Amino acid sequence: MEPVFLNWSGGKDCSLALHRLKKKNIPISFLFTTLSKETNRVSMHGTPKELITRQALSLGIHSRKMYLPSSSDLDLYNKLMYHEMQLMQARGLNTAVFGDIFLKT
Repeated sequence: MEPVFLNWSGGKDCSLALHRLKKKNIPISFLFTTLSKETNRVSMHGTPKELITRQALSLGIHSRKMYLPSSSDLDLYNKLMYHEMQLMQARGLNTAVFGDIFLKT
């Protein structure tokens, strides 16, 4: 099976996605998290960087973090994310997984 990376906020939605990936024996190369550069927290939930790092360590999965400046607009976000996705592809990772309990599966 092709390895994937999991977009990780530290919350229940991505945890459920992780559970389902593991159940299907899909290899997870790393957990990918976007953080506020100023606060070192997940923008959407406020989860601290330290907790994200501990979660990854306890799961035995590498983590990768992208830092967003507070002045980020959608264009800057898209540029930074595009760069990250290029790096992923260079590593042979072509599949990103997101967890969202409000999306149909």
